[in-house]
Amino acid sequence: MKRFLSILLAVLMLAVMLPVTAMAAGNPVKVGGTEYGTLEAAIDAASPAEGIITYEIYGKVTVTATGWVQVAKDGLTGLTKVVFIGKTDDAEIVISDPKSILADQKYDIDVSFENLTLSHPNGEWAQDYGHATNYFTCWLRNKNAADNTVTYTNCTFPNGVCNNQFGKTIFNNCTFSNTAGKYNLWNYGGITDVNNSSFTGTRGIKAYNEGTLPTPPTITIKDTSFTGLTEKAAAVVSKATNVIFMGVSATNCPKGLLQKDIEGSNDEEKVTITANGTNISGEFKITADKSPEAAKTEFSITGGTFTGDIDSVKDYLPEGKTINNNGQIVDKGTTPPTDLSLIHI
Repeated sequence: MKRFLSILLAVLMLAVMLPVTAMAAGNPVKVGGTEYGTLEAAIDAASPAEGIITYEIYGKVTVTATGWVQVAKDGLTGLTKVVFIGKTDDAEIVISDPKSILADQKYDIDVSFENLTLSHPNGEWAQDYGHATNYFTCWLRNKNAADNTVTYTNCTFPNGVCNNQFGKTIFNNCTFSNTAGKYNLWNYGGITDVNNSSFTGTRGIKAYNEGTLPTPPTITIKDTSFTGLTEKAAAVVSKATNVIFMGVSATNCPKGLLQKDIEGSNDEEKVTITANGTNISGEFKITADKSPEAAKTEFSITGGTFTGDIDSVKDYLPEGKTINNNGQIVDKGTTPPTDLSLIHI
């Protein structure tokens, strides 16, 4: 009898759970315990709790709204942050319209994305957006835009991403891949940090902006790898930009580590570090000066071990540094490595 009751209880529990499972499968967004069938519906209903709106994503969510898709509805008070967080292994946000982005133009907020695949598979160039709509993009353009940040943590970008050009963007532990003809990260001005991430596919990072900015943007790339990029160097800079490498690696990238290709440059004016390498550190204060000689004062490679064309590195070492026969950057006067097998005692 006890066995029968146990089986009956299990069946009843399963029956209770089935409608919930079915509902969750058809309603992939949850806010404050309430489920919604679309992200747009969740945005229309959501209000902040202690200043934060959190959209939980279960499975694939397709954004069909067009233009600037506001991440929070109008008329809210006390909103400080919007969070999108993946709750399942297949959690994904897809922007389906070719000329749409996620955005905020109403509030003074930060936005973050966690544990998500973020894609824009059919993105197209659009007026007022420029290249941003070629990629997955979230822009914060409000009264304090320069102080607002979009943060991506443990996110995957199968079609590339554009940074938050009006403020700051942080990528932590992200995976970038892309298709032919597009970059993994299109950097439109702003301040961008890339940490502990990996780039594969065809193109790495493009530094660009429309017109001339009063202050060059800065891209800091730390503990990040570029592997097997086939079409362009790991980083291509086409407008004045400060690029900082800290523990960067480039492996099997035939176009090299970095190229200064200021808009309008001819082939003779382009400067390329064609070597690959590991644990690379340095700072590249790149200006709009197209002269190859300018790069000798703009580039400063302070560390790393290089392979391939190490001659492409030698002109850009700061005073007191040299590159040894093993391709390693060392202090001048450092005793070269000794092959102990040749020493006889």
